[in-house]
Amino acid sequence: MADITAKLPDPPAPASTTDADRWRHTRLRRRLLTGLWRDDLVEWTQEQLGSIRREAWGRLDQGAMPFKNITQQLAVLYDGGVKVGNDADGDFQPFVDALSDSGLWASSPYFQMMVVGCREYARAVDVKPDGSLLFRDVPADTVVAWADPACPADPVRWCEVRLRVSPKGTGDAVWTWDVFDISDPKNPTYSVHLDEEGKPGELYSEPSEYGWRYADGTPFIPRVLYHARVLGDRLWDAWEGVELVEGSKSVAVMHSMLLHCVFDASWPDREAVNLRIAGAGVQGASKGVVSDPSVVHMWEVKDPEAGQPFFYQFSPSMDIEKLERVITRRTESLAVDAGIDTSDIQRMGTARSGAAISLSNEGKRTQQRRFVPHFSPADVDLVTKAAACLNRFAGQTLPESGWTVSYPEIPLSPEEQKARRDDVIELLDKGLISPTTAYQRLNPGTTKAQAEQALLEIARSRALLGS
Repeated sequence: MADITAKLPDPPAPASTTDADRWRHTRLRRRLLTGLWRDDLVEWTQEQLGSIRREAWGRLDQGAMPFKNITQQLAVLYDGGVKVGNDADGDFQPFVDALSDSGLWASSPYFQMMVVGCREYARAVDVKPDGSLLFRDVPADTVVAWADPACPADPVRWCEVRLRVSPKGTGDAVWTWDVFDISDPKNPTYSVHLDEEGKPGELYSEPSEYGWRYADGTPFIPRVLYHARVLGDRLWDAWEGVELVEGSKSVAVMHSMLLHCVFDASWPDREAVNLRIAGAGVQGASKGVVSDPSVVHMWEVKDPEAGQPFFYQFSPSMDIEKLERVITRRTESLAVDAGIDTSDIQRMGTARSGAAISLSNEGKRTQQRRFVPHFSPADVDLVTKAAACLNRFAGQTLPESGWTVSYPEIPLSPEEQKARRDDVIELLDKGLISPTTAYQRLNPGTTKAQAEQALLEIARSRALLGS
């Protein structure tokens, strides 16, 4: 069979101009987050400078991309780990382990970065032939979806473009559309179509019976759409935070300018009158003479009768430190616009690039708390659909409701731990909080049921030791 990776077709553009614009912008964000933006940098610099000045800069530098740096600092929800629970009776640890073994939580920090950066991203859930779970990230720029007007944030028709091997037996790769439609709950459908001018065309394969259902027969789409912020009135939020994208483009160009100035304009410019470099004839001089602060030139008088030869010097044409401060201030202002408090930005010293920021641990915990209400419902939905898939396709008997997902916060320093412990004990001693609440505050991310169970275990241990 031919190598399908040898000649991959260009991805299709959606037939809708609105979706096409959304895909185009989301793909730019994805390139910025994954390091594939060199061609974009060349284009931005050309637009800013024109061809002559652009040529003088030489090779551009990809050393600064605030959009990715700031997004990484925001995407810390999963840094403390994940706890999955259910209050129903039974031992669900094998299922919790299966979620971890699938790589779901290990890949979640990167996934959150893509969600925050692109504003939305999806995850697909499936069951492998051996009965294990499979999760796959789905970029928003590969999806066209529709929602029920009564619930405009919940898709009921999902069209996702994917590469497959041509059904003609040539071994070539072709773009296809996976189409899930549950708009009629009594007659849900799943089908795969060949792409036809940016929309599903003829069938790629024969449709099969719709198997993605909950225990009561209600169909669901085995995809979960995550948002950087919860939306209630629409499916897509692709343009939110475009100011950070545009500002990062400017900083990237300025960073290349900084390096250009370091290499070409950071030392005094010296001029000679009635002197020439020894050995450089007229032809050589017209082509230019290589010079550098480390190069020593031998000079000779050009015309002894033209007067006294002399040198004079201009100051460097660029103040490197001032330019670097401008870039640093611009980067920090972009971070503030993205929702980072200036007090949370950790100073890394002069060895760190001025075009990068780093959050303190308290700043990271602030961002964790910020994203919990936006990501937790989607994670619960994903875990619930995973349980339903295992029940339908692997014969398991897991609960299909009641699942909880919590995110232990980034560990405190010893000083922070003592301050929190003292505060909780004081409130408990004065009767202002219950032991359950006290345990939850000392163990963030613990549910009420988990806290009560832990307190019962502590009481039993104390009773046993006392007897």
